[in-house]
Amino acid sequence: MGIYQRDNINYQSMIDNMIKNRMHTAERDADRIVKTADIKAQTAKDIASTFARGMDAYQAYSEANELEDKLKELQDQRANLVRAQIQAEQERYNPTSFDYQSRNNTTNDPNRSYSESTDWMVHANPDNYYKLEDNPKDYGLYNFSKKEQWLMDHPGKSEEDYENFLKYMSSIYGG
Repeated sequence: MGIYQRDNINYQSMIDNMIKNRMHTAERDADRIVKTADIKAQTAKDIASTFARGMDAYQAYSEANELEDKLKELQDQRANLVRAQIQAEQERYNPTSFDYQSRNNTTNDPNRSYSESTDWMVHANPDNYYKLEDNPKDYGLYNFSKKEQWLMDHPGKSEEDYENFLKYMSSIYGG
């Protein structure tokens, strides 16, 4: 054994080890590149998702403002319609308005609302409506029973309604 055998280096195993190490390093570098790309892709997705949520929130805020403005506009419109309806009703039942007078024909016969026997209780008003000056009961001119007074105060009610009213009031307050 000599000198020639000791210099007999196994190049094949060295080359195999070198190739295996290079492949392992390349595989490790490729994995690192893939993981870096995955991290960057996930970061891009997260940023895009956050931006999209921000845009959705901004759009919802903008639409909410538009809807609130529309709601306020509709509420104002409703209030105006209610005011117009109230004004129309007040005008309709205003005795001084021409429409009321023509509808009730008060301009042709302004004194039609009282008879000759009770004309001392009312006086002609320049606005063509009449009011009682005082309650005639205060003068003792009319002595109505409670039943008669209740029936006058509740037109369209019958004596049976009066009896039911008395029963109801007696059940509440005793009697």
